[in-house]
Amino acid sequence: MYESHVTIDVENEQEFLKICIDNKLKPVIISKDTGSNLKTQYMTAKFHKCDYNEAYHQMMNIASLFKNVIRRKLEKIVNKNTIINFDFKYKEFHSKFEVDENGEDKFLTIIKTHLGHSSVNLMKGEKFKFFTTRDEQLHDQILIILKKDFKYLGTIREVVIYDDNESIDSNYNCKDCPLKKYVV
Repeated sequence: MYESHVTIDVENEQEFLKICIDNKLKPVIISKDTGSNLKTQYMTAKFHKCDYNEAYHQMMNIASLFKNVIRRKLEKIVNKNTIINFDFKYKEFHSKFEVDENGEDKFLTIIKTHLGHSSVNLMKGEKFKFFTTRDEQLHDQILIILKKDFKYLGTIREVVIYDDNESIDSNYNCKDCPLKKYVV
């Protein structure tokens, strides 16, 4: 299974949401992303149960619905034991936690200390926080620590096959790829 994201430089949030709803796309609004210099990222998310070529074609069709597209990204969803025998750009590991207001500083400090990065999908609500790494061992280390204090909701493992604007994740060191500096 593949997942595509089309990131848009949004001038009108309501128009963005309408296009997503009208086309059965999941709207994603990422905020507090310490892995990017963008203050807020507006993107679509769509799962594709097909081969790579069809998923790529569908992603490009989604992109054509919007003006000001700044990124197209196609990922293959994998499990922990998947043997990766195909070309890819990088891996990402996203874990979701429920974090109340009182625990937010501790959550962010743990991630910062261990070189991960954090974000919030405003469409899901402020209490749900994500941490992301591009290094599986680092991800697993942070996960063990966070699970002690926060409600763990799951992890998505992705292999990024196509990304036409990696610079959006400018706070990653993509040469070595664990992660980046912490930015509030």
